[in-house]
Amino acid sequence: EGFQPIGRLDRHSHGLLLFSTDGRLTSALLSPRTCIPRVYEIIVRGDVGNENDDIHHEIMRRVKEGVQTDYGFFEGTIIAMKRDVKNDYAHQKCSIDSGGRRNDKHGLSPDEFAKKSAKRIKKSCSDRNVKDEVLSCIRVEVKEGKKRQVRRLFAALDLFVLDLQRIKYGNIDLGDVSIGSWRFVNCEEATYCQKVVSSWVQHGAGWDKMK
Repeated sequence: EGFQPIGRLDRHSHGLLLFSTDGRLTSALLSPRTCIPRVYEIIVRGDVGNENDDIHHEIMRRVKEGVQTDYGFFEGTIIAMKRDVKNDYAHQKCSIDSGGRRNDKHGLSPDEFAKKSAKRIKKSCSDRNVKDEVLSCIRVEVKEGKKRQVRRLFAALDLFVLDLQRIKYGNIDLGDVSIGSWRFVNCEEATYCQKVVSSWVQHGAGWDKMK
């Protein structure tokens, strides 16, 4: 009772979502002052090349240096990339509503919106040869929680995000927790959270100044 989410995941994403009853912890984990790293594993439509390819290094460089988009400046650190993962990718249904562009129901009922989306998906898939597409897996770390940050970052690099999973928040790992399941943090993770709050307070947390 009284648990509130720390941040959020949009409707097209899944993975680790933290909950807490401690307002200070929530503020500390979300604060730009603490720069808590979030790690995501994404599936993109596009070829990232192999480790020794120029395109592989170019993508890593551009993500690290940052990309200016219509929605702001986004940057991150790529931890790993792997090309041609189509056979390992469970979510084969591609959707033009799940990537970098904004998804909006425009006042439609749920049924109307579903039908309209299905038509767009069918057309999107028919306009290209899906069998010849290359899907790549990228593991990336970001230190901000801007809206649709990862999707928009890679969309600017012509890598359309089909699936996004948050696998780590700070020192807390998703591990083998399945969709719809939950667990309490362990002692080591609880200690980490306490250190985050202490660091946040030391750097002049606005929440404490109002007390």
